[in-house]
Amino acid sequence: MLDRRLITFLTLLEEKSYTKTANKLYITQPAVTHHIKSLEKDNNITLFKDNKTFELTQGGLLLKEYAMVAKQQYLQFENALSRQSDKIIANMALTPMVSSCLAGLDLQSLLASQNVKLNIMEYGYAKIVEALLEGSVDFAIIDNSFDSSLFDSVILSSANLVLICNPNGQYRSKERITREQLSMATLVLGEEGSGLYRCTKNAVQQKNIRLRHNTILHTNSTEWMIRQILLYDGIGFIYYDCVKEYLNKGIVRRIELLNFQASQNIYLMYNRTSFLDNRVISFIDDLKNYKEN
Repeated sequence: MLDRRLITFLTLLEEKSYTKTANKLYITQPAVTHHIKSLEKDNNITLFKDNKTFELTQGGLLLKEYAMVAKQQYLQFENALSRQSDKIIANMALTPMVSSCLAGLDLQSLLASQNVKLNIMEYGYAKIVEALLEGSVDFAIIDNSFDSSLFDSVILSSANLVLICNPNGQYRSKERITREQLSMATLVLGEEGSGLYRCTKNAVQQKNIRLRHNTILHTNSTEWMIRQILLYDGIGFIYYDCVKEYLNKGIVRRIELLNFQASQNIYLMYNRTSFLDNRVISFIDDLKNYKEN
């Protein structure tokens, strides 16, 4: 069991108040004080430079780092323990744009071959990182950068970035848009912080494209992006695999920008310290070997 004093310590760092910490943990304020003093005594350190600001000493910083890792690992253990069964229930998360990019991945066949039940959740990237660290998600497929010191990964595929527009709008007669036209257009981009947004931002900066007078809309949904493009006669930056069906049906149209090419890796990512069942590990190995048809 995780040392209760560590939970008190981490909660106190969040709340910055002995009273609020006691209320949150349903213990008395003297108990909070006792937990902190006990940690200091047992480790022969002083945790705070100032008990009013709760600024940590070097020893306090080291204990905080240890306590966070210990809490994450214990949460992972609890989640793994709660899922013990003949057919393992694994939790997988996807970023909002990823599922469309992996339409060719036959998850059901892989699941049947490994006798694994799989819960599939869609989260924003920040939520996925948090869930991986606490163990409520076993692995994830993402289109974003990540801390390689915390997570193992493999590249599943690469998603090409394209520009799309309303086929019946102001760009209907154009195969290519100029930089000047782009700088005045209504743009529909991924949510800030998302992999799609970062991919778009990096590509635009690398090509030295200046977006000065744009109305910019953000979304994490392919369907919503298409609605905004049609409604506002805008231009969207999105992965080709997300919209190829809409392109084939003529719902939106691809428009080119001179010398503009960009792509984003799609990663399978999991926590290095996860408590994973062997069948889940085998399933992950099958995913690693996946290649798009």
